Amino acid sequence: MIRNKYLATLLFLVCCIILYINTRSFNKVKELERSVEIEPQNFLSDDEFKNIVINDKKLKIGNRIKLPDTKPDGDLYDLKGQYHIMVPMSSIEDIKFFKSFYNDLETETICDLGDDRDGCDSYLDKKYNYYTLKQKTRDLFQKYCSSGQKHKLVAKMDYDAIIIDKQYFYKVLKFMMDNSDKPMYYGNPFYRDYGGISMGGNFYALNQKAMEYLCSCKMELSDVLAEDLWFGDVINNCTISKNLEGFDRINYIFNDQSKILHKNYNAKGVSLKLGRNINNKNFKRR
Repeated sequence: MIRNKYLATLLFLVCCIILYINTRSFNKVKELERSVEIEPQNFLSDDEFKNIVINDKKLKIGNRIKLPDTKPDGDLYDLKGQYHIMVPMSSIEDIKFFKSFYNDLETETICDLGDDRDGCDSYLDKKYNYYTLKQKTRDLFQKYCSSGQKHKLVAKMDYDAIIIDKQYFYKVLKFMMDNSDKPMYYGNPFYRDYGGISMGGNFYALNQKAMEYLCSCKMELSDVLAEDLWFGDVINNCTISKNLEGFDRINYIFNDQSKILHKNYNAKGVSLKLGRNINNKNFKRR
């Protein structure tokens, strides 16, 4: 009798182990299926691309383009593994809140040297302050370029970026990724006096071709103070140096300013404020 109970228990354990192994294998297969590149449904030929070009007389380099008038055909989960968002995290910004708020995004939380909080995905080699953000931005992108990673889109997102419309966000990512053969640069536009555009810092993105250009050029520091203006200058100067023509030049896409916000969002039933100066009496630009 005891022997039979022992055999029954052993058989039950073996079945549980087999079931566990099969479940893990199934989940791994599904994960691989999700990471396979989605068919580029929004790919545009050169002739089709001409239809989304906006005549912008302020521009002397590159092209300004608009998002096509198409409805989103999926969601962010479908793009898993194909894009990468770098989030430089200050020691006075709440990692737990950010990761919970944006747990559906493919983010890498990047902390300064010596930040021992849980939630830092990787580290830069230095400590930075408000006045060395230009160096931090350079080090952030150089770190990616030297990592050997390949994504169809790479973005820099600040802690105080507020993404209101995830379907719009999906549409932006999907379009830039599906047309990754043409260099694209997305964000809040700031026109530069030489005829190019730098994108503002709460969120900006480069697709694969634009990242290939960036990683092939030197990211030399200049006397431009604002890190995001400097970064845009680097991209523009890089593409200028390659003597590109047509749609091989940088293609700018503007954030419409209503779906990806900076610091504040107010609507019925919600008042949201983000930033290192919020609930921080000791905040200093240091």
